Amino acid sequence: MGKILVDEKVKFITGLLFSESIDHQEVIDKLVSVYGVIDLFSPEMPFGFTSYYDKEMGPNLTRAYISFESNIDPGKLTGIKIQTNEIEEFFANNGSRQVNIDPGYLDRLKVVLATTKDVPHRVSIGSGIHAESALYFLKGSYKAWEWTYPDYSCSLALDFFNKVRGKYLNDKRKNRNNYN
Repeated sequence: MGKILVDEKVKFITGLLFSESIDHQEVIDKLVSVYGVIDLFSPEMPFGFTSYYDKEMGPNLTRAYISFESNIDPGKLTGIKIQTNEIEEFFANNGSRQVNIDPGYLDRLKVVLATTKDVPHRVSIGSGIHAESALYFLKGSYKAWEWTYPDYSCSLALDFFNKVRGKYLNDKRKNRNNYN
Protein backbone atom coordinates (compact mmCIF):
# COMPACT_ATOMS: atom_id res chain seq x y z
CA MET A 1 0.00 0.00 0.00
CA GLY A 2 1.32 3.44 -0.93
CA LYS A 3 1.81 6.01 1.76
CA ILE A 4 -0.29 9.15 1.38
CA LEU A 5 1.90 12.25 1.41
CA VAL A 6 0.86 15.85 1.88
CA ASP A 7 0.72 17.71 -1.43
CA GLU A 8 3.60 20.06 -1.95
CA LYS A 9 2.66 23.65 -2.75
CA VAL A 10 2.86 24.51 -6.43
CA LYS A 11 3.48 27.66 -8.45
CA PHE A 12 0.23 29.44 -9.33
CA ILE A 13 0.14 30.53 -12.98
CA THR A 14 -2.46 32.03 -15.24
CA GLY A 15 -2.85 32.36 -18.98
CA LEU A 16 -4.61 35.53 -20.09
CA LEU A 17 -6.34 36.14 -23.39
CA PHE A 18 -7.28 39.81 -23.83
CA SER A 19 -9.82 41.40 -26.14
CA GLU A 20 -8.48 44.51 -27.84
CA SER A 21 -11.23 46.51 -26.10
CA ILE A 22 -10.13 45.82 -22.52
CA ASP A 23 -7.54 47.64 -20.44
CA HIS A 24 -4.99 44.91 -19.67
CA GLN A 25 -3.79 46.73 -16.56
CA GLU A 26 -7.29 46.73 -15.03
CA VAL A 27 -7.39 42.94 -15.31
CA ILE A 28 -3.88 42.62 -13.87
CA ASP A 29 -4.80 44.91 -10.97
CA LYS A 30 -7.89 42.81 -10.23
CA LEU A 31 -5.87 39.58 -10.24
CA VAL A 32 -3.27 41.12 -7.94
CA SER A 33 -6.01 42.26 -5.55
CA VAL A 34 -7.33 38.68 -5.34
CA TYR A 35 -4.17 36.54 -5.63
CA GLY A 36 -1.29 38.76 -4.59
CA VAL A 37 1.95 39.87 -6.18
CA ILE A 38 2.88 38.78 -9.71
CA ASP A 39 6.50 37.72 -9.89
CA LEU A 40 6.86 36.96 -13.60
CA PHE A 41 4.99 38.28 -16.62
CA SER A 42 5.54 36.98 -20.15
CA PRO A 43 5.78 39.23 -23.15
CA GLU A 44 2.38 39.72 -24.75
CA MET A 45 1.88 38.16 -28.16
CA PRO A 46 -0.81 38.29 -30.82
CA PHE A 47 -3.18 35.33 -30.54
CA GLY A 48 -3.54 33.88 -34.03
CA PHE A 49 -3.75 30.18 -33.16
CA THR A 50 -7.52 29.76 -33.61
CA SER A 51 -10.66 31.77 -34.34
CA TYR A 52 -12.53 29.94 -31.54
CA TYR A 53 -12.86 33.08 -29.38
CA ASP A 54 -13.51 35.61 -32.18
CA LYS A 55 -17.31 35.48 -32.07
CA GLU A 56 -17.38 36.23 -28.34
CA MET A 57 -14.25 38.32 -27.80
CA GLY A 58 -13.61 39.80 -31.24
CA PRO A 59 -10.51 39.61 -33.43
CA ASN A 60 -6.98 40.78 -32.61
CA LEU A 61 -6.68 39.00 -29.27
CA THR A 62 -3.52 39.14 -27.17
CA ARG A 63 -2.05 36.25 -25.13
CA ALA A 64 0.10 36.60 -22.01
CA TYR A 65 1.10 34.40 -19.07
CA ILE A 66 1.76 35.34 -15.46
CA SER A 67 2.99 33.63 -12.34
CA PHE A 68 2.27 34.70 -8.81
CA GLU A 69 4.74 35.05 -5.97
CA SER A 70 2.61 32.93 -3.64
CA ASN A 71 2.45 29.18 -3.98
CA ILE A 72 -0.83 27.30 -3.66
CA ASP A 73 -2.14 23.96 -2.52
CA PRO A 74 -2.98 22.16 -5.79
CA GLY A 75 -6.28 21.09 -4.22
CA LYS A 76 -7.40 24.73 -4.36
CA LEU A 77 -7.48 24.80 -8.17
CA THR A 78 -11.23 24.12 -8.39
CA GLY A 79 -12.07 27.14 -6.24
CA ILE A 80 -9.59 29.30 -8.12
CA LYS A 81 -11.17 28.40 -11.49
CA ILE A 82 -14.62 29.28 -10.16
CA GLN A 83 -13.20 32.57 -8.90
CA THR A 84 -11.48 33.40 -12.21
CA ASN A 85 -14.75 32.71 -14.05
CA GLU A 86 -16.36 35.32 -11.78
CA ILE A 87 -13.57 37.77 -12.66
CA GLU A 88 -14.21 37.10 -16.37
CA GLU A 89 -17.90 37.90 -15.76
CA PHE A 90 -16.94 41.08 -13.90
CA PHE A 91 -15.14 42.35 -17.02
CA ALA A 92 -17.74 41.04 -19.51
CA ASN A 93 -19.49 43.46 -21.85
CA ASN A 94 -23.14 42.60 -22.55
CA GLY A 95 -22.48 38.96 -21.63
CA SER A 96 -19.38 38.64 -23.82
CA ARG A 97 -16.03 38.02 -22.21
CA GLN A 98 -13.33 40.61 -22.70
CA VAL A 99 -10.72 38.47 -20.99
CA ASN A 100 -10.25 34.71 -20.76
CA ILE A 101 -8.37 33.58 -17.66
CA ASP A 102 -6.78 30.11 -17.61
CA PRO A 103 -5.67 29.38 -14.05
CA GLY A 104 -3.34 26.54 -13.34
CA TYR A 105 -0.17 25.56 -11.64
CA LEU A 106 3.33 24.46 -12.36
CA ASP A 107 5.56 22.08 -10.48
CA ARG A 108 8.85 20.43 -11.32
CA LEU A 109 7.14 17.84 -13.57
CA LYS A 110 4.17 19.49 -15.25
CA VAL A 111 1.93 22.44 -16.04
CA VAL A 112 -1.72 21.82 -15.12
CA LEU A 113 -4.64 23.95 -16.31
CA ALA A 114 -8.21 24.15 -15.01
CA THR A 115 -11.16 24.30 -17.39
CA THR A 116 -14.91 23.91 -17.52
CA LYS A 117 -14.71 21.81 -20.69
CA ASP A 118 -14.80 18.03 -20.27
CA VAL A 119 -12.99 15.96 -22.89
CA PRO A 120 -11.44 12.46 -22.62
CA HIS A 121 -7.96 13.49 -21.43
CA ARG A 122 -9.23 15.75 -18.61
CA VAL A 123 -10.24 14.68 -15.13
CA SER A 124 -12.92 16.13 -12.91
CA ILE A 125 -11.63 17.99 -9.87
CA GLY A 126 -15.09 18.86 -8.57
CA SER A 127 -17.84 21.44 -9.03
CA GLY A 128 -17.88 21.11 -12.82
CA ILE A 129 -14.18 21.91 -13.13
CA HIS A 130 -11.68 19.69 -14.93
CA ALA A 131 -7.89 19.64 -15.00
CA GLU A 132 -5.43 18.68 -17.67
CA SER A 133 -1.72 18.24 -17.76
CA ALA A 134 -0.87 20.70 -20.52
CA LEU A 135 2.92 20.27 -20.45
CA TYR A 136 5.38 17.79 -18.98
CA PHE A 137 9.04 18.31 -18.11
CA LEU A 138 11.63 16.10 -19.80
CA LYS A 139 15.32 16.51 -20.62
CA GLY A 140 15.64 20.13 -19.55
CA SER A 141 12.39 21.63 -20.86
CA TYR A 142 8.65 21.44 -20.78
CA LYS A 143 7.16 19.47 -23.68
CA ALA A 144 3.69 19.48 -25.20
CA TRP A 145 1.27 16.58 -25.21
CA GLU A 146 -0.66 15.83 -28.41
CA TRP A 147 -3.65 17.71 -26.92
CA THR A 148 -1.75 20.78 -25.73
CA TYR A 149 -3.10 24.01 -27.18
CA PRO A 150 -0.64 25.58 -29.64
CA ASP A 151 -0.41 28.81 -27.63
CA TYR A 152 0.84 26.75 -24.67
CA SER A 153 3.39 24.87 -26.77
CA CYS A 154 4.87 27.78 -28.72
CA SER A 155 8.41 28.88 -27.91
CA LEU A 156 7.28 32.00 -26.00
CA ALA A 157 5.12 29.89 -23.67
CA LEU A 158 7.72 27.15 -23.18
CA ASP A 159 10.45 29.72 -22.47
CA PHE A 160 8.19 31.44 -19.94
CA PHE A 161 7.17 28.24 -18.14
CA ASN A 162 10.78 27.03 -18.03
CA LYS A 163 11.76 30.36 -16.47
CA VAL A 164 8.93 30.06 -13.91
CA ARG A 165 10.02 26.50 -13.13
CA GLY A 166 13.57 27.69 -12.49
CA LYS A 167 12.32 30.37 -10.11
CA TYR A 168 9.98 27.90 -8.40
CA LEU A 169 12.79 25.38 -7.79
CA ASN A 170 15.24 28.07 -6.69
CA ASP A 171 12.70 29.55 -4.26
CA LYS A 172 11.90 26.04 -3.03
CA ARG A 173 15.58 25.41 -2.23
CA LYS A 174 15.81 28.72 -0.36
CA ASN A 175 12.66 28.30 1.71
CA ARG A 176 11.42 24.76 2.25
CA ASN A 177 8.64 25.89 4.66
CA ASN A 178 6.82 27.77 1.88
CA TYR A 179 6.33 24.56 -0.11
CA ASN A 180 4.81 22.15 2.40
